Amino acid sequence: MIKNFEISEREEELIAYLSKGLSSEEVAAEMFLSRHTVDSHRRNIHAKTGTRNTVELLNLLR
Repeated sequence: MIKNFEISEREEELIAYLSKGLSSEEVAAEMFLSRHTVDSHRRNIHAKTGTRNTVELLNLLR
């Protein structure tokens, strides 16, 4: 399902962390990114999938 949205590998990795319930700060630490970069990836993911929040995103990708 995720392949239908042209999600990058890095964005897929971020989604995997979000699906485990990690916050943006925790994802940033795990991925060695700044919080700002994580937030940018999240915005891009939501734009690509047409979702408004993480709950919608994860429900869509189930």
